[in-house]
Amino acid sequence: MKIRFVVISIAILSIAACASAPQYTASPSRIKRVPAQNDTAYVNAVEAAARRNGVGVIWVHPPRVEVKEK
Repeated sequence: MKIRFVVISIAILSIAACASAPQYTASPSRIKRVPAQNDTAYVNAVEAAARRNGVGVIWVHPPRVEVKEK
């Protein structure tokens, strides 16, 4: 009976702690947008290594590199 009480108490306290945590959001004006493009050299190297090992690669978020503005 005591163990059940302890487990329930811990669960309730952890839920309450998460609910009271401060929420931080970044305003769009404070986010610095950096021009970027796909890192084709890295993508090609990874895909070549994968092909050699008989593995298929599906890029969900391909790696990106920053592009210097002209």
